[in-house]
Amino acid sequence: MGNATYGVGLLTRAYREFQAVGNKRGMQIAANMLGATLLLSGDYQKAEYYIKHSFDLSDPSKEQALWVDTSLKLFMVYAYTDRVAEAGRTLHEMRRYVANVSNRASSYFGLTLKLCETVMSRLTGNRLTFATNLVKLQMILSDKSQRHVEGLVWVGPLLLDSISKMGQHGIAHKLIDKMLPDPSLRPTSVRIIEAVIWLRKGGYIAAINKLEQTLEAAREGGQRLEIIRCHLYLADAFYKAGAPALAIPHLAEGLSALIRWGGNFIVYDDLDSMKSVLLYGQSQPETAELIRVIRGKAPAPPQDQALYLRTLGRMEIKGKGQATKWRLDEREVLLILAYLTLRPNETTEQIAESALSEKWLESPETAKVYVRQVILLLRQQFGKDQLLASQERKNAPARYRLSDNLNLKLDVDAAYEALARGDLEGMFELYQGPFAARSDSAFAREVNDKLEGAVYQALLSAANAAQDAEALASVARWVRQMISLVPENPEVAELARRLDKQLAPLVEANGALDKII
Repeated sequence: MGNATYGVGLLTRAYREFQAVGNKRGMQIAANMLGATLLLSGDYQKAEYYIKHSFDLSDPSKEQALWVDTSLKLFMVYAYTDRVAEAGRTLHEMRRYVANVSNRASSYFGLTLKLCETVMSRLTGNRLTFATNLVKLQMILSDKSQRHVEGLVWVGPLLLDSISKMGQHGIAHKLIDKMLPDPSLRPTSVRIIEAVIWLRKGGYIAAINKLEQTLEAAREGGQRLEIIRCHLYLADAFYKAGAPALAIPHLAEGLSALIRWGGNFIVYDDLDSMKSVLLYGQSQPETAELIRVIRGKAPAPPQDQALYLRTLGRMEIKGKGQATKWRLDEREVLLILAYLTLRPNETTEQIAESALSEKWLESPETAKVYVRQVILLLRQQFGKDQLLASQERKNAPARYRLSDNLNLKLDVDAAYEALARGDLEGMFELYQGPFAARSDSAFAREVNDKLEGAVYQALLSAANAAQDAEALASVARWVRQMISLVPENPEVAELARRLDKQLAPLVEANGALDKII
């Protein structure tokens, strides 16, 4: 439905819940879906991490179908990041596994393979093969018995765009109508192609209207690639419609986002098709230097300094120079900032009930007003465009999330990343105490429970894998540190007793435990 940011938030929570209880099957499926949703949002680095993690947790001898599905997503990560050789190797693996899936799934995955082979021929510049595959795909995608909506989300926009570039606008439109007959359920990437087809046909006003609507949806959903493309094509449409003054703000915004987030062959193909507006932009002060940067004739501007939000042990925010003074309780302001980071796209009521539980019990209305005051403070501090509001429908309550442009790093996320690397030392450097230590809110308890569970599972795995005295003693040291943080956790206490029993004979044989360590 185009809201990738909300999907990422929900799936991250699901993944961490599975991680906290050591459910590897749940982690595998959540990582697969989370990687796919990050791919939609344009966060390719994180998408690649979770998709590969899903591979690591799966059994290729038993889960061929899941491997093919995950391979499609990894293939598109490589395609979107212009890594042709890695895309080719992934496609080779897909061919091998498609042969082993069940007959029931063979049609679906056979079509997946054809979609990826077509994209591969485009990536490698094999125009004849690409054109031949496109003709074949037109017939396959037109077959109502072979629905492939998920494949169309990732692969379809490129194929539909290519069909349109060949002058077959009517065929591209028909394919969209047959695959996704309900316009309200079309992904933003497909809606951009619809608008671009109108632009190529000379329907500039229709293209502008569709692109403006799609840009709003892409912003709400946090879809970076689509945001860039909407701005660039709006600039092209306004310029061709005879309104160059309206084109420049979109061109500046699109190019700035492209420099900030990075692009791929799709975006650079877009730029190749809009030479006239770029030529005009070279003469405008707002865009001249940006075009020089894109063309490699000037260095990119420095990125904004990151903000670092510390929540484990104590609450504070650092970065961008000066300390911040809040007119409300700093701990509650930073707790809500953490909430917006970990649970994007929720309403003031949801935020108040979960993050301000005590205030909520006293007066739900007062708690909601307090959240609105905090949101106003955050907008004043970081800028109105850094905290976005969206509505699912008219008269629905607003949902809030942080902009991708706000470079905010959260210590909880960094702790999970260290756990994923198996870096217990790095994790404990961050884990200096409970999340939001003085808060008794439902949100704080949930974050603490999940993090405790994930750390315990990591310690348990390390203890089970320890092969010698030195490794056991190292784990015992981390377990003792964990006990100092969560003294009432019975599972950690039991693990400490188990390690003491394992180490006892080694201590007697080798001297003091410190010597073993």
